[in-house]
Amino acid sequence: MEAPARSSPPPSGPSDADLVRRALEGARDGYAGLVDRHLPSLVGFLRYLNAPPPLVDDLVQETFTKAFKHLRDYDPRRPFTTWLFSIGKNTFYDHCRKHHREQKMLEAHPPAPDTSFEGVEEGVVKRRTLEELLASLNEQERMLIQLRIYQDLPFAEIAQIMGDSEGALRVRFHRILKTLRAAASKEGNHAA
Repeated sequence: MEAPARSSPPPSGPSDADLVRRALEGARDGYAGLVDRHLPSLVGFLRYLNAPPPLVDDLVQETFTKAFKHLRDYDPRRPFTTWLFSIGKNTFYDHCRKHHREQKMLEAHPPAPDTSFEGVEEGVVKRRTLEELLASLNEQERMLIQLRIYQDLPFAEIAQIMGDSEGALRVRFHRILKTLRAAASKEGNHAA
């Protein structure tokens, strides 16, 4: 499974709020700074939602277009990533609904294998087991794992993106981890 890009590192230079302000003033460097800073994590997030690879670039472009069109609605007291990921998630879901193929698209395009991992046979088996375990989760559970582990977002931001309470997501996250550990342990015993 391809490890999605982690959330953007702490910015060096202007803050997201400063870049938004500059963009609203019409400065191209404001828009460019936001794209440069958030493009990798948005691409990783959409890939992890199982957006078909040929569609990811279009979804990214549409997400940024919508974000910039509604930039005045952004609340600078909240993380820009949370706002952008919410737009990206909704853009992908809108696309799925529009084409009436949500299930086919999600099943037909599993996450790409992790080509950066080159290990011995044991590592390949572990990776396959992890992919199988993650594939056994429903879409909301996979999204929660993606946002918390791969994007390293705090539960407060995840709650905003997923539209659920922070407490419920914490409980669900720990239950998912417990289930994955139990399944991994069971798989390990079968392999021995």
